[in-house]
Amino acid sequence: MRALKISSEPPKAGQPFPAELGAKLAQAATSAMSSEKAPDRWIAVLEAVAFSPVRAQVKPTSVPENPGEALLATVKRVASLVPHIASQFGVVAAAGTSAPRPLRPTRPVRQKPKPAAKPAAPAAASTPVATEVSSEPATPVITDAPTSS
Repeated sequence: MRALKISSEPPKAGQPFPAELGAKLAQAATSAMSSEKAPDRWIAVLEAVAFSPVRAQVKPTSVPENPGEALLATVKRVASLVPHIASQFGVVAAAGTSAPRPLRPTRPVRQKPKPAAKPAAPAAASTPVATEVSSEPATPVITDAPTSS
């Protein structure tokens, strides 16, 4: 599947895809698209095949008997690129439709690191604290200073 995705972006624009490599890639993609494969696998391979230069050579031997809604939605989305595969699902590609863009890969969900456990606050009622009351005022008192004459 990775090879299909890489083949859709050639290193140099307009460069033809090697025929021998294309045949091997098409054969591998065809074998990956059988009725025994899971629908999720079908969706991934179909997306890769639709944007690959070997899409015309990929001909699935059988399709899943009960394709899910997600698989049918994918088939309808890429029907204009792979009409021969869409027809096996009973989907007709509308004439004159533009080619869809490849799906962007989803970002993995990052789990936020858990904050470190804070140490427990000491219990206030466990130890009585004595407080002293000072008889001196907290701020110094300024008295009138004698004036010199």
